[in-house]
Amino acid sequence: MNHIFFNEHDLEGGPKRFDPSYDMAESWRRLSEVGGQHVQRHDLVMLHHELMEYNFMKKGMNYNEAHKLTNQKYDYKKLGLLG
Repeated sequence: MNHIFFNEHDLEGGPKRFDPSYDMAESWRRLSEVGGQHVQRHDLVMLHHELMEYNFMKKGMNYNEAHKLTNQKYDYKKLGLLG
């Protein structure tokens, strides 16, 4: 959660947080619900994407490289799961 919503990353224009995303916020809301009855496939893809990206960045990879590599396995935008 910190990786997505709170941590600053070395992005275009310098260190900053990711731009807000309604789709990601809704995925996180569904994933956080007790019982998980409303979790959708793209919520899980988003979660796997962010975890893999975080782990690459934790090992020293920059955001662009980590995002590109992660998209090879978990690209929820390419799958048409998010707008």
